[in-house]
Amino acid sequence: MSRYIENDSEFVLAIVLKHPVSIWNNEHLIDTGGHVEWVTPKTVRINSQAYPREFYQFRVEQQQVAKGITS
Repeated sequence: MSRYIENDSEFVLAIVLKHPVSIWNNEHLIDTGGHVEWVTPKTVRINSQAYPREFYQFRVEQQQVAKGITS
């Protein structure tokens, strides 16, 4: 099960813990994604590709989040 990443602190956590993040647009999978390289208020870079935050949603697997919290 996955959940949306909605704020900067969640993106920073995904960067630090190297969680794989997928890219979505209106419930359609755009890219299986990879690791977040950097994030700005307007853009997220994953696998050398920049995605505007206003057009895409980003998801991380719940299992990945649980592993990061318990590690």
